[in-house]
Amino acid sequence: MGRWAGEAGDTHAAVDIYLRAVARLESAVGRFHRDTLIARHNLAYWRGLAGQHERAVEEFTAAAEDAERALGADHPTTLTYRVNLSFWRGLAGEPAMALAELAELQPRVDSVLGADHPRALRTRQQRAELLERSGDRGGAVTLLTSLLADMIRVQGSGHPRTREAAEALARCGEREIR
Repeated sequence: MGRWAGEAGDTHAAVDIYLRAVARLESAVGRFHRDTLIARHNLAYWRGLAGQHERAVEEFTAAAEDAERALGADHPTTLTYRVNLSFWRGLAGEPAMALAELAELQPRVDSVLGADHPRALRTRQQRAELLERSGDRGGAVTLLTSLLADMIRVQGSGHPRTREAAEALARCGEREIR
């Protein structure tokens, strides 16, 4: 329900629904249960979309640390949480730290999941977005150019993430030309 409330545009309702879900799950199955970790991650995500970036970073941090304790540092879930923590840290005003973290995480993600895995591609896309937001449009163009070729090869040109990357490259390219 939380996801659909958020998808319908009510991010605050999504946060409220996930808050209740997390409380119930922690009570029923514990803090480290996979379902609880997923709900906590989703709560952080919707907080971020609701504009509560600092709080989202706090919740992503706690979920990532608990996922690492429960699943291990190189578990795909832990890596996803770490990547998303870094990305949202960048959106919360720490782009340099976030970019360094994502650059450090990328080889682990590629090694564990494979360079063509959707999470590996998404990690590169998130790095490019933070580069663009921090003003390094040249770096974003370089990353997006290679990323887009891989996304088209793996996912096809019609995939929503591929289209996002193409749009980002067009934006960055336009800004570079001016």
